[in-house]
Amino acid sequence: PGENWIFSARVNDSYDWSEWVNSSSTQITDTVFPQWTNNATNANSSFPKYGEVIQLNVTLSDNVALKNFTLTVNQNGVINNTNRTISGTSYIMSENITVTSPQGITNRWNVTFYDSIGNVNATDTFTFVTVNSSPQWLSNKTNATTSTPKFADVIQINLTITSNVNLKN
Repeated sequence: PGENWIFSARVNDSYDWSEWVNSSSTQITDTVFPQWTNNATNANSSFPKYGEVIQLNVTLSDNVALKNFTLTVNQNGVINNTNRTISGTSYIMSENITVTSPQGITNRWNVTFYDSIGNVNATDTFTFVTVNSSPQWLSNKTNATTSTPKFADVIQINLTITSNVNLKN
């Protein structure tokens, strides 16, 4: 990929004669692929859990100009692509995603990015593991008619418990 340029020059001799000269078409080619550095994702051994937001970061750069990128995230076989148009010679890609895969799943992500001439590059494929999530409870209901039941009163308690993994007794 490249651009065609024509260069012009004016030639002047010592007798004040001058002439414009055009070059033939010259193709200017950018052969330097865009680069990436600094994977700064905030995942660790205790984060993220199901339903939490994780931030994926990587720095993209090019010697001429960046054009766009696609962030691809694979969570438990569900692939989500995020496309963004960018500009400049350096860009910190920072995208927040919600973790939707269950405990123990290794999730994968990478970024494919282009410079303004069409050169393409991709980051390594990075991973993060969804860690254990504690079961959640809601809808605490009882049949108690008073807030201070007496000894030997029978009280029925109903809880709704949810988990992103199988519940055990």
